[in-house]
Amino acid sequence: MPLSTEELLATRYKLIADYPHNKYYSVGEIFKHNQIGKETQLPYYKYPHLFQKLAWYEERKITDMPEYVKDTSTDNYHKVMEHTYDAGEYWGVKVYHNDMVRSIYRHSLLPISMEEYNQNKK
Repeated sequence: MPLSTEELLATRYKLIADYPHNKYYSVGEIFKHNQIGKETQLPYYKYPHLFQKLAWYEERKITDMPEYVKDTSTDNYHKVMEHTYDAGEYWGVKVYHNDMVRSIYRHSLLPISMEEYNQNKK
């Protein structure tokens, strides 16, 4: 089942390199923004260069991806026909628009809810 729009848009970070005296976390581990408080064992504030901020679509399973998207380059709202990958990396979506199948690249996509789609579809 797809994640909610709020879950997909929540800020996340990936630990991209180890840090001194690390006993708790693995390189490649992903953290939600609310897990990076000053009270945690995660040294984000001491070593921010070791954390990569992830785009909403990065490091997601196909089952997490949204059923509806907004194309920010055209301000159109779409129901996703297919999520596409290239060499194992998320590429974007295929949608049906103006009587044709269209591909939209990931950088211009935002996940939206079914309600938002129904209110704004053209």
